Amino acid sequence: MEQGLIGTGFAYTEYSSALPGAWYKHSWGLDYSTKTPRVIETTHKFKDYYGVELDNEECKCFVLQNVLPMVKTVIEKINATEAVDPEIAAMG
Repeated sequence: MEQGLIGTGFAYTEYSSALPGAWYKHSWGLDYSTKTPRVIETTHKFKDYYGVELDNEECKCFVLQNVLPMVKTVIEKINATEAVDPEIAAMG
């Protein structure tokens, strides 16, 4: 399976009850496994995208700078919860 790439820049959404019509700073996945490349969206369906495609090295840096800190925060929250109630943590 070929690795996907990351696009980063801005995404546009039309006005809706959830969001005003505007450009938002955003990043998205890129899938080149088919003839026509497609956007892999994980948050909200946007109408348009404008930005740059990161190469493999830039993708690695993006993950280190943006994804790993989020994982660290989740792990810290889990550990903090376990520290608060050791009986529950011991149960499993």
